[in-house]
Amino acid sequence: MMKFLQKLTWLHWLLLGFFVLIFTGTMGLALGYLSGNQERDKILAQALEADIQTQYDLGLQDFDDGNYALARQRFDYVLQQDPNYPGVVEMLSETLLRLAEPTAAPVTATPAATATPSPTPDTRQADQLYIQAEAQFNNQEQHKIRVQDRFQSLHSFHR
Repeated sequence: MMKFLQKLTWLHWLLLGFFVLIFTGTMGLALGYLSGNQERDKILAQALEADIQTQYDLGLQDFDDGNYALARQRFDYVLQQDPNYPGVVEMLSETLLRLAEPTAAPVTATPAATATPSPTPDTRQADQLYIQAEAQFNNQEQHKIRVQDRFQSLHSFHR
């Protein structure tokens, strides 16, 4: 083994050092990437847990306020995200029962709005203005074309 180490030249040592450096750098990069992914997943899980708790609390508040449709949406979201969340199934079933109950307030029909006829406005002046604007636009376009033709003829003349 000692003879082998003595036979290595400085070029061999340089190459060996280069490969060791590349290997340790690659391993450090891979371990850092994996550690970062684990940290990100942990932060996302904590954020989702906080969001679920917030939605559940808001659902309870909506239920207490009698806003059962919104409470149902919130409890559905919580159930979708975490089916084992404590109390969500019971609150959702209670909310669905409350939504199924008939309302005590009588429903009154509101009369439909009737349209009042009005005379057709006279647009002759607007038509005249449109025709004038269109004529001016066409004149400007023709002027632009003439200027471009002159420029091209002058440009070709100087060549």
